[in-house]
Amino acid sequence: MSTLPESAADPRGRPPSDQLGDARNRAHRALFGKPAPPASLPETDDQVIERGSMLGRYLVIATLGRGGMGTVFEAYDETLGRVIAIKLLHTGTTERHAQRLQREAKALAKLSHPNVVHVYEVGRANDQWYIAMELVPGQTLRQWQADEHDWRACVDVYLQAGHGLDAAHAAGLVHRDFKPDNCIIDEAGRVRVLDFGLVTDTVLASQGSDSGEASTTLDAEAQLPVTRTGALLGTVAYMPPEQLDGRPANASGDQFSFCVSLYEALYGQRPFPGSSVATLMDAIEAGRVRPPPADRHVPGTLRAVLLRGLSSQASQRWPSMAALLDELRREVTPRTQRFVAAGLTAGLVALGTGVAFGQYAQVKDRCTGARSQLESIWDDARQQRVHAAIVGTEQPYAADTWARVSQQLDDYAERWAARHTAVCEATRVTQEQTEHDMGLRMSCLHDRKVALNATVDVLADADATVVENAMKLVAALPGFGRCDDLPALRAAVPPPEDPDDARQVEVLREQLAKLAARQKAGRYKAALQAIDGVAEQAEALRYEPLMAEVKSRRGQLLDMNGRYAEAEQELREGYTQAMEHRHDEVARDTARHLAWVVGIRQSRHAEGLVWGQVALAQALRDGDDEHPVEKAAVLRDIGSVLANKGALDDALVHLRQALALLDEAPGEHHRRRGTILDRIGIALARQGHLADALRHQQRALALVEQTVGPHHPHVANLLNNISVVLRMQGEHDRAIAKQMQALSIYENAWGEQHPLVATSIDNVGAAFAQQGRLDEARRHFERALAIREQTLGEQHPDVANSLNNLGNVTSDQGQLEVALDFYRRSVAIKEQALGPRHAGLASTLNNMAVVLMDTGRPQRARVQFERARSIWEEALGPEHPEVANALVGLARAALQSADFEVAREYAQRAVVLRESTEVSPAELARARFVWAQTLGLTTAERARARALAMQARDAFATQGPGYAGDVTQIDQWLEEHPA
Repeated sequence: MSTLPESAADPRGRPPSDQLGDARNRAHRALFGKPAPPASLPETDDQVIERGSMLGRYLVIATLGRGGMGTVFEAYDETLGRVIAIKLLHTGTTERHAQRLQREAKALAKLSHPNVVHVYEVGRANDQWYIAMELVPGQTLRQWQADEHDWRACVDVYLQAGHGLDAAHAAGLVHRDFKPDNCIIDEAGRVRVLDFGLVTDTVLASQGSDSGEASTTLDAEAQLPVTRTGALLGTVAYMPPEQLDGRPANASGDQFSFCVSLYEALYGQRPFPGSSVATLMDAIEAGRVRPPPADRHVPGTLRAVLLRGLSSQASQRWPSMAALLDELRREVTPRTQRFVAAGLTAGLVALGTGVAFGQYAQVKDRCTGARSQLESIWDDARQQRVHAAIVGTEQPYAADTWARVSQQLDDYAERWAARHTAVCEATRVTQEQTEHDMGLRMSCLHDRKVALNATVDVLADADATVVENAMKLVAALPGFGRCDDLPALRAAVPPPEDPDDARQVEVLREQLAKLAARQKAGRYKAALQAIDGVAEQAEALRYEPLMAEVKSRRGQLLDMNGRYAEAEQELREGYTQAMEHRHDEVARDTARHLAWVVGIRQSRHAEGLVWGQVALAQALRDGDDEHPVEKAAVLRDIGSVLANKGALDDALVHLRQALALLDEAPGEHHRRRGTILDRIGIALARQGHLADALRHQQRALALVEQTVGPHHPHVANLLNNISVVLRMQGEHDRAIAKQMQALSIYENAWGEQHPLVATSIDNVGAAFAQQGRLDEARRHFERALAIREQTLGEQHPDVANSLNNLGNVTSDQGQLEVALDFYRRSVAIKEQALGPRHAGLASTLNNMAVVLMDTGRPQRARVQFERARSIWEEALGPEHPEVANALVGLARAALQSADFEVAREYAQRAVVLRESTEVSPAELARARFVWAQTLGLTTAERARARALAMQARDAFATQGPGYAGDVTQIDQWLEEHPA
């Protein structure tokens, strides 16, 4: 994002309002995919901040709100090119308070947690202190609570806020002013806590100084009146009694404030009556909690959890926020567990002489201790080891990754324990299922525990590659829906009859789970090496279902290691074995991977689509709650094959169906949705719908940033794609800025010698080339080539891409024979690596033919143009815009041979293809100029030819200095062909 030009500023250093609004809207569109809301900057009683004023390095552009401590503005960080929120504190802020703010801001800056608003800086400008922080679009929890929500939704959003408080407490920070106004919930439903430690001096005085001295500041407010029944205005209503009494606040006080806030969300009123500070204190000390309203249906057990957190004595509250959150999570456990509890009472009544309540408690005790089964899998020791491994990689996004991964693993472990307890009680307590069914469900849960253990093993030995893929690894943990699907479990493949063989199968499956975790973490080579030993043992057992699992996994690993033909063979064999033994889940996954390996890796689109339809049919047949996600994955891959084939309309249909399934599926799927949105954006860009493509990719960027943080390589991948679309739009400066941002992320993550760093460098070079900065472009292409040859080997297809780019830039520099040498080397590598009919070969053949034309070899050029056209039409279809590249070349070759009729046919068809989509202006201009050159000398044809040529000239003139040569060529032609 570019900053405002200095030349636009007025004498006081403020840019004109119209340019300021443009900058604000550009920033909003880049961040949120929509223009900024109307700006307003009213004057305040102690601060008059005009639009366009500077606070430090921040440009003020709108007022967002005003609170007891200061006014919050929307501002633009000109140094880093981002929109932020900036809180300007009241002029009465004391130096002691400001010093504490600085200390806590430094600590908060190190706290990277998805449920905490990030603080960037505390500074001072014009004798006033300000806090610069992340800008989160959304509404406060108070605004959210004004609408109708059931009790589960309220607990869910406050659990997120609680995770933020807990993370801050773990970092030694206390909020001191938690309330619904200090939590933001964004459009995706994610809650973030803000204003840690940023309470007003009045409140601070009530707590005493930093030395612990108490004050009587609140004495004058002891009889503070209220303006609505039973409500106390402002911060005071959420304070714990020790804070109201002037004692220092701590984490236990935050817990009290949290419980007041959640109580208010659940019941529509705060827990303690009181029309002043004094009467409020009396109610808290006496434990006088308002009775629940008759129209609010909240479980009594949930109310009991909150009442403990609302105790007047800190020692009687929950031991920590984490303990409180654990209890709240139990209240929103899956429906199966709630059903067990509800059915129990009815069962006891019906039995009459059945189990007495004391005996019931003893029976229920048999199903306790599920969480202890995860000791040594996900306990404190393992958490510390994973934390040390991830943070120890010193990746710029490591701390953020740890915060997100640990929360997801905590949630997974809690869900596993809750489901384990429910399954046990369904047989041993309520007797609603048989021992056999319990065994099936417990076996399913055992598989989930194995997967969790394998995942934690990989994370505990994390390197940079594992940290990069950690979120994907954790997201791949199998869901629990299948463990409730008794028909599917009963239909599953039975284990071997021999007990020893059955035990050995379980051992090998645990090893396969570990290899799957390595695969998801990006350790492809190590996993492929290890699987051969598992395959030998599986073959010795002669248990075919296990062999199908091994072959499917080995096929996937061969694919990840670039051995596509071997991968296809292994996957085919695995699919056959899985189908023969009705191993449905393995058959479905294997068919989906075959769609990818055959249809994408090897560009055999028709076969790939057949495998995709097979996988989709099997996914549609399954019915548990995991399969919306599975169906979405299959539809996504079918859409990718269709896009690779050039059937972009059909591709978009499948990709949008996949997105709709994820939008409706339970749980959060931000990373998967981001992937699909990106692929939709790529397909739209290839259709020429560039503005729509950019909107989808910016939505994808927002989701992925929310999932992995702003410094992750996955974010750089999306910035790279956004840059390409901007370049297609002719927005070269913006394209370079995005690409440089991506390059910085890549280099910080992997160093300067990584293949994806080379990809980013290549794209920067392409943007420079389109600007006519050929020497800079060539330096970037040469650097990318050196990295790829060193890291990938000299015969890798990506090396061929770098050689192709060097051919392009040396051709533009007039070094035509050097360019031909680059192209020939590129073609040789692609033919060897991809085959003689791969779509990726056609562009280099076409480029080489252009240079053959320019060196006076039209017949040889025509052969290469025809070959490129044939490959594109076969791979993408005859109406694809790429085909127009070869048609323009064939028209030029026919012109050089004075075959005007043939040239005209080729050129006219090229223009029609390019006019049917939003291709870049330069591409359409080139086709129009060639068509102009093919027209005859009659008056009507001459007029048509000049009109086409002038259209082409005007288009080239808008594309920057890189197209100056094209403008000159058309000017000469127009001079030679007057009207």
